[in-house]
Amino acid sequence: MESVCWPYFDPEYENLSIRINPPRVSVDNSTCHDSTLVKVDSVNKPGILLEVVQILSDLDLTITKAYISSDGGWFMDVFHVTDQQGKKITDSKTIDYIEKALGPKGNIKDGTKTWPWKQVGVHCVGDHTAIELIGRDRPGLLSEISAVLANLRFNVAAAEVWTHNSRIACVLYVNDDATSRAVDDPTRLSIMEEQLKNILRGCEDDEKVTLTSFSMGFTHVDRRLHQMFFADRDYEGGVVDYPPSSKPKIKVELCVDKGYSVVSVQCKDRAKLMFDIVCTLTDMQYVVFHATISSDGPYASQEYYIRHMDGCILDTEGEKERVIKCLEAAIQRRVSEGVSLELSAKDKVGLLSEVTRILRENGLSVTRAGVTTIGEQAVNVFYVRDASGNPVDMNTIESLRKEIGHTMMFNVKKLPSNSKVPEATSTGWAKTSFFFGNLLESWVLLDSLFYLLRQISLNCSKSCSKAVLSWEKQQKGVKMVGEATNLRSEELNLNLCFEKLMMLGSGFGGKTGGVKMEGVVITEWKDIPMELLLRIGSLVDDRTIIMASGVCSGWRDAICLGLTHLSLSWCKKHMNELVLSLAPKFSKLQTLVLRQDKPQLEDNAVEAIANSCHDLQDLDLSKSFKLSDRSLYALAHGCPNLTKLNISGCTAFTDHGLAYLTSFCQKLKILNLCGCVKAATDIALQAIGRNCNQLQSLNLGWCENVGDVGVMSLAYGCPDLRYVDLCGCVCITDDSVIALANRCPHLRSLGLYYCRNITDRAIYSLAHSRVKNKTGMWESMKDRYDEEGLRSLNISQCTALTPPAVQALCDTFPALHTCSGRHSLVMSGCLNLTSVHCVCAIQAHRTATSIPHPAH
Repeated sequence: MESVCWPYFDPEYENLSIRINPPRVSVDNSTCHDSTLVKVDSVNKPGILLEVVQILSDLDLTITKAYISSDGGWFMDVFHVTDQQGKKITDSKTIDYIEKALGPKGNIKDGTKTWPWKQVGVHCVGDHTAIELIGRDRPGLLSEISAVLANLRFNVAAAEVWTHNSRIACVLYVNDDATSRAVDDPTRLSIMEEQLKNILRGCEDDEKVTLTSFSMGFTHVDRRLHQMFFADRDYEGGVVDYPPSSKPKIKVELCVDKGYSVVSVQCKDRAKLMFDIVCTLTDMQYVVFHATISSDGPYASQEYYIRHMDGCILDTEGEKERVIKCLEAAIQRRVSEGVSLELSAKDKVGLLSEVTRILRENGLSVTRAGVTTIGEQAVNVFYVRDASGNPVDMNTIESLRKEIGHTMMFNVKKLPSNSKVPEATSTGWAKTSFFFGNLLESWVLLDSLFYLLRQISLNCSKSCSKAVLSWEKQQKGVKMVGEATNLRSEELNLNLCFEKLMMLGSGFGGKTGGVKMEGVVITEWKDIPMELLLRIGSLVDDRTIIMASGVCSGWRDAICLGLTHLSLSWCKKHMNELVLSLAPKFSKLQTLVLRQDKPQLEDNAVEAIANSCHDLQDLDLSKSFKLSDRSLYALAHGCPNLTKLNISGCTAFTDHGLAYLTSFCQKLKILNLCGCVKAATDIALQAIGRNCNQLQSLNLGWCENVGDVGVMSLAYGCPDLRYVDLCGCVCITDDSVIALANRCPHLRSLGLYYCRNITDRAIYSLAHSRVKNKTGMWESMKDRYDEEGLRSLNISQCTALTPPAVQALCDTFPALHTCSGRHSLVMSGCLNLTSVHCVCAIQAHRTATSIPHPAH
């Protein structure tokens, strides 16, 4: 008989990428003053985000902020974490564990990445068997379950119990009382299973109301509880009566440009909130590509950019509603209100049964429980309410303490109720509430501080021009006759405003001598600390900040030294005078936006910026029709660190001025020259190609003097170009596109609108570039996993193109979509290209045609 030879697959190939590019983990305590930064840089793989968040959560670390990016083949995340007291992570053992668990050695085996008691399996807490139970909840049910186990001589070494929406889910770790080993006798296990089913079933006859199973796997216990509830469809239960401030606000929207579904979550912050959300999305087969997490105050704001595992987005209302319900359920399962009872005693068989029986006899219902065993000591935590679901009467707690306090350690914690917390608003105030001790006090004091700044903006100046005049007079120490009364009146108004702040502060336990904030006693409005002033200033508009900076020298110095981002686009008149006055003071600016509807800026204002703001990196001068090359010369010498420059619509600039600028500002990464007809010529583009090798984005829209020579110079000199807009550049031909395709391997977006000289030759060159650019794939595993190729292309009005060429491009780059809601390939005005379809549209058509007709 002829032998069959099968291809050989090396079992180590799966881990090849990890071994070539091992994960890099950094625990940084120096960058941020109030939290520890955990930075993870690794080859992307399914479930890696959940894995990282799970490890941080198991260490009881609080994630205050997080920035997630795992689009393509690389995973780069930053987490701001603190301990339970809100302090940095300084314990060397904890830091060492994080680096080992998330680092290269942590990839050997997934099961070793969690704390021992967080796994479901035979190696979790010694030798044990894990039991999973889910069914309809009722008062005293946990007591009945533990009594059955005690009667059968099973010792409960650890357990985790959750309740939600009239359902209960448990994971219990049990072993044999006599041997302290896992129970493998099928007869004993079947008897236990039958009795537990009877307990869970209660008076119900439906077999679906209960489920009992045994597990020997390595599943994280919290994730397993989420999976059990999800499989039980607890999110489809009756309408949950949330308190007004407790109900999570969840929205699912569509990001058309990038092809993501955006899930926004706003709710009261709590421990392990991010883990619960990421766990649910992962178990629902969604992949998180980007995310932003912020929870600086009592409320958390989280935003996730997701797709289904098959690459599709949430495009139906039913699917969106299902995600919202599932996330609401995941958030509420771990929410605990009422009273927390912490009990500690020497471990013994039946201890859990005894404790839960006493709780039941005192009319208490367990909403959540955690049981652990450390050596010979059992530690039990129960979150309880009375049998009707109301808060527990403290007299009941006292009688309970008398009954069991003599046999075990007994500690009571009263948990905050959501109903007493004011509802979060979109003003962003909740993010600053950590400045003060008491939550309600912080809201009122912060309201007063905002009122103070509003009074400043009203009293210091009635218009932008008056603000400038007031600033200049204060700087020179000049007071004109007749203005003294007005200044005294403004001072009086500010003092009255601050008296309101003082009165409110003292009304909440503050002393009449002042309000204590940030460890400083404030006796008058001028005493507000610099850091607090800057934090409040970050939440108000730039106009108010400018007004506040003219109040007194202390405020002026604080704002001038701390302000790094400023926008004056709101100024409709006298912008030039305002810039001339502010530029010498705000010398630390890094971002400055001077976008105008009507031309106001003149060269002397830009020269003032260049002479003072040497740290400037991002400058927007769009629609500044009055500016000439004088401004470009000044910026070249004064702001050499510019990385982003927008001069779109500045029609007076010439190519010589732009070329001179690029010879000094060689760090430019983003440059917008849209509509700069005189400046954007082949001469200027040749200079950009020589000098700006880091350039990534260039907008040349409607620059009709741009030709092939200039674009080819760009392609050869700027190999990192990713976004190029050549819309309306009517002189370019196929040679420009071919140069970009061959020399710019990271090209992601290309605009060719109304470039009617473009033919199939250019399109085929783009399609073939994907193969050409992969010749060095083994030089960097990161490049191999990067999502190469075009994601956006505009060929509208390119009437010379034919369907075969464009279809070949679509087949080569799956990210180019023509389907509804995901248009990243724009072909308006090309009537001969109506037969072109993207890959997902073709697959959907094939799936639909492959379904047999019911008549067959």
